[in-house]
Amino acid sequence: MKVEEGKFYRNREGKKIGPMRFDGFIDLFVAAGNAKAWHEDGKLFPLRVSNDPLDLVEEWVDPPPELKDIDQMTLVDYRNGVAAVWNSYRHI
Repeated sequence: MKVEEGKFYRNREGKKIGPMRFDGFIDLFVAAGNAKAWHEDGKLFPLRVSNDPLDLVEEWVDPPPELKDIDQMTLVDYRNGVAAVWNSYRHI
């Protein structure tokens, strides 16, 4: 794996880390709101300890949105869904 600027990653604990930003120092990347740094290969800086819980292991993929049955939808859900469909037709 190679850390890239602007992307999010999952660490060994399963937490979302990012967005990543190149620190300008050797191959270090830092994450917004986090005081830690990672090497380009995802290993925690400064030590490249094997299997550190804070190592980055893969790019983060957001889970798909929760789908609800029609009788479980709220008015806000309905409005958001109708707005999404309406916006998709406006671009045709």
